[in-house]
Amino acid sequence: MRGNSCVLAEETKCSAIDLGVIRSLWSNSYVDWVALNAVNTAGGVLLMWDKRMLELTDSVVGTFSVSCCWKGITDGFVWANSRIYGPNADNLRAGLWGELADVMLHWNVPWCAIGDFNVVRFPSERLGCDSFSPAMMEFSDWIDHHKLVDLPLVGGTYTWSSGATPPTMSRIDRALVSSDWEDHFSDVIQKMLPCPISDHCPILVDARGMMRGKSSFKFENMWLKEEGFVEKVQGWWSGYSFTGSPGFILANRLKALKANLKVWNREVVGDIRFKKRRHMGEVMELDEKEGIDGLSFASISEDEVVLGGLISESQNAFVGGHQMVDSVLIANECLDSRLRSGSPSILSGFFHSSRGIRQGDPLSPLLFLVVMEVLSRFLKKTEEGGFICGFQAGAVIGDRLEVSHLFYADDTILFCDACPEQVSYIRRVLTCFKVVTGLRVNMSKSEMVPIGMVPNLSSLVDILSCRIGTLLMTYLGMPLGSSFKALGVWNPIIEKVERRLAGWKKLYLSKGSRLMLLKSTFSSLPTYFMSLFKIPVSVVKRIEQLQRNFLWGEEGDIIKMPLDRFPLLFECSWDREAFIDSVYTRSSGVETREWHLRFVRNFNDWEVDVVASLFNLIYSKFPIHESNDEIKWSLKKNGMFDIGSFYHAIQGKVSKGFPWKGIWDVKAPRRVAFFVWTAALGKILTCDNLRRRGFVMVGWCCLCRCNDENVAHLLLHCPMAWALWSFFCRLFGVD
Repeated sequence: MRGNSCVLAEETKCSAIDLGVIRSLWSNSYVDWVALNAVNTAGGVLLMWDKRMLELTDSVVGTFSVSCCWKGITDGFVWANSRIYGPNADNLRAGLWGELADVMLHWNVPWCAIGDFNVVRFPSERLGCDSFSPAMMEFSDWIDHHKLVDLPLVGGTYTWSSGATPPTMSRIDRALVSSDWEDHFSDVIQKMLPCPISDHCPILVDARGMMRGKSSFKFENMWLKEEGFVEKVQGWWSGYSFTGSPGFILANRLKALKANLKVWNREVVGDIRFKKRRHMGEVMELDEKEGIDGLSFASISEDEVVLGGLISESQNAFVGGHQMVDSVLIANECLDSRLRSGSPSILSGFFHSSRGIRQGDPLSPLLFLVVMEVLSRFLKKTEEGGFICGFQAGAVIGDRLEVSHLFYADDTILFCDACPEQVSYIRRVLTCFKVVTGLRVNMSKSEMVPIGMVPNLSSLVDILSCRIGTLLMTYLGMPLGSSFKALGVWNPIIEKVERRLAGWKKLYLSKGSRLMLLKSTFSSLPTYFMSLFKIPVSVVKRIEQLQRNFLWGEEGDIIKMPLDRFPLLFECSWDREAFIDSVYTRSSGVETREWHLRFVRNFNDWEVDVVASLFNLIYSKFPIHESNDEIKWSLKKNGMFDIGSFYHAIQGKVSKGFPWKGIWDVKAPRRVAFFVWTAALGKILTCDNLRRRGFVMVGWCCLCRCNDENVAHLLLHCPMAWALWSFFCRLFGVD
């Protein structure tokens, strides 16, 4: 960590750390450290810092981490840092989450955690992984629950590699920070450094952020076009006089020349940026005077009508009646038919540059379509001549369609047999296209994907000089070659939703803003995939869970009253889904009732009072009668299901009569509508609701201190509330 003079080391593999080891790692004479010793040369964590920058106030050494609470010498900022080496076994990871939660609760200061968690969050963070595991979702839920910020990684994708062939790579090292820690170090950035020795890449958390130094000097080619510029430079160069070594003389001459060029540029050429803005303003003013904008938009609409009949069906971009999903559907159908046939084939993807067409011009995409139509016609003629054979789509013989290529703007995909002659003809077509249009295929971004067993793949790749790809692949943002029932298809959607619905973001949004964000943005994320694939139930439940947690989380510094009274003990419980009959026993023939609660770890001294409160509560509450668990119909008092109650429920008679539209359809802020809705349901945290949840408190109204506080009294019948309503009614002339 730079900016705070803090150094961390993971997996030291040392059973003991002494001053000699510290001096060999950091020669700073003001160094201090805390260490977690390794067990049989496995594990070990070391945390070092500069005592001139940080003052240690407290430290905790756990099973998987070392944590320190510091106070900044210069700014007095108090914060905590944890260095982590997580367990490899999934059954031990709950202990790590409980240990870190205890550290955050113990100090309750801005917190930063860095280390090897030995678990990833998303499938994209592990090479070759295509599905979410329970450990991934548990890690993401833990980060979201504690509202931590997962700092983005700059400089690479994977932080660990096995070094084998082929390698196993994943991002198991990361930095997690609390939102208040990030607020203090607002320019923090996480960088991945090269790893010359270890299998882990070092992680640098730079608290100074992206601090820029002096910009480098740039020689402008336009200076050479100025009359007399070369002679002036020669005169300056010959006039410099320095003594010393040749390298010293050259460096000082270049430094002096740079100063002269800056002065000359300012006096002769002037401010380039100011001139550019002035000339652009003149051009825009000329456009407005001559009405070029109106003419260009009219001509564009006419061009689109003409292009509809000019552009072939193989292109699906920027043309009316052609959709992006059509290309994906046809490509999947062609690939599926070829996989069923079992004949060896190849699928090639090419990406063409748009050099020569000015970016940002409204005519650029239409002109590019016209140019790409040349390549489409070349390939069509080659296919009609029998030189290449495309893939067939369609189940019925008479309705089969042979497809050799699909275009979407500069994204191109070609289909042909795994035959050297056909690949050679494709190479010739691309060469002719380059000669005619001047557009060159970027082979570094092109790949050949084999379908089935292709024994001569290496020779085919040599013909096109491209890369080798594999199925599954992505085409226009959609998976290609995947089963429509595969859960891995939806991993990018779940990952995108989790990243955009990070738990720390809800700290800055009200419930109304969250609802608006969910409706306007996140509800449409799976729409593109759903146009081709049927969304599985498990994916729906996961997305709904993320949206539900994002919507109902706490706002800012407002403390949300938890439904469970012991959230810390719940986090440490062995089985969070346990039923009462699994933890409560009664001895036969003896009036002895016992609760058997299990936790994943032992409790600290400061947690004993919380544990005692829990047992005092549960031993004062015993079941009225003991019976086996059973399913009961909540709409009937006897718990039995009948058609009548279900019919009344779906007809809406349960909530009939309440004007819900008066809450959600009025022009009021969403946060106000949420409060009114919660109050109408009787769910706001008044004294009576809190007592139902087990809180012991005085039940009188917080305003009048006379009557019991409930929703109706607090908002309507309280004398102070009644006076306020009467004032507003008189203000608006309502009797």
